[in-house]
Amino acid sequence: MIKEKILILWENERKFLITIFFLSLILKLLYIFMVEGINTHPGVDGVFYDKVALNVARGYGFVTSPGDYGTEKPPIYVFLIGLLYYIFGHNYGAIRIVQAILSGVICIFTYLIGKKVKNENIGKIASFLVALDPFLTQLSAWYLSQILYITFEIIAIYFIVKMEEEFSWGKAFITGLLLGLSSLTMSYSSPFFYPFILLWSFLVFKGNAKNIGKSFGTIALVLTLTISVWTIRNYIIFKEFIPIGTASGLRFWGGNNPRAKGVWVPWSGSSRFYFSAGEPGWGDAGDWSDWASQAGSPWLNLQFGKSGGLTRNERDMRYWLMGWKWIKKHPADYLILSCKKFITFWQYWNPLTTLPRPNRLWRNIGKMYYYPLLVFFLIGIIYNLSAWKKLTTLYIFILHSITGALVFFGDAGQRAPITPVLWIIAAAGLAEIYPGIKEKLWRL
Repeated sequence: MIKEKILILWENERKFLITIFFLSLILKLLYIFMVEGINTHPGVDGVFYDKVALNVARGYGFVTSPGDYGTEKPPIYVFLIGLLYYIFGHNYGAIRIVQAILSGVICIFTYLIGKKVKNENIGKIASFLVALDPFLTQLSAWYLSQILYITFEIIAIYFIVKMEEEFSWGKAFITGLLLGLSSLTMSYSSPFFYPFILLWSFLVFKGNAKNIGKSFGTIALVLTLTISVWTIRNYIIFKEFIPIGTASGLRFWGGNNPRAKGVWVPWSGSSRFYFSAGEPGWGDAGDWSDWASQAGSPWLNLQFGKSGGLTRNERDMRYWLMGWKWIKKHPADYLILSCKKFITFWQYWNPLTTLPRPNRLWRNIGKMYYYPLLVFFLIGIIYNLSAWKKLTTLYIFILHSITGALVFFGDAGQRAPITPVLWIIAAAGLAEIYPGIKEKLWRL
């Protein structure tokens, strides 16, 4: 009786999608209320989001304090929290509940993509894996922009996959808009969208120059126009060309320096880096000591705004320059560091990560879930080597995230956006070997 009901639920697409949405939602809400705490004060980046969103809700605008306009983070996530604060008051639970709902939406689009690139059963397995994923469950409870970013990106992937069947101006427009919104949610890897969308266009529309030009041109144009709204705001306020924000150089330097270990450099309790300008090896990075002295501190402080007479853009470019100088002077160390970044990108959890730290039990549950599925992901790639073209879009977005990690640094937060894509391929691997496993178990 129960088996028959499950089969009916599985075979009815509408009922399945409703079930998977509410399964995901209930699991996220249980974690939020029983583990994380619905009104737990946000930590790490959440402190910034909370502060600026409160100013947005009060009508001061995107400012860290009245008159001090922010450029540290992209705006979309802050505006969402600000809107929720405006409606519900200064309530930490509102964004967590919204993120729990968005997690269910992610499951639905995971199914739709899996159905397009493979088949209906693969889509259902993948959406089920995403609904149960412990790390995505944790992200729904944290004041971080990943869940919103994943929502924009997974819907964009769906429209890109649909565009593989037949080019459409509407699909290209929506894709560009969603990628633009993604960039205004998490901006560190947004420049890499352009080359990878161009690569996708060549691979999918090979030999059809007209479709290559139309697809890439439309997506790139709408993506740029979407971002430009914030760029214009920045220019009006700061009289500088700041496409989205001024933290990319800090991220680059934080991932490429004498102490980098593949993730963000270690922090101390005072929210400053452990290392100081006076430590051995800093001379290799360039004129760091002179600049630190100009800034009035021997430490690299995470406070933003003007320092040492430099504008936000000038300071951001200085961080880029410091990281680049270190790479040029230490190419062998950088090669080793890149390998470390790649490894930490695929780790479930790294103790040096700046993400909020779940308890040991939850970390162990996550590892037991993640690593077996990672094996199935590799099996899925191997079994689908001959059908790689159908998975082109998925591979493109995986490469996009890996590139961002290699340029900046790798950790679970950088890998999170491609989790649904990984589990679609893992579902394909699981489906390939399941019949053989089932047969062997039956013989036992």
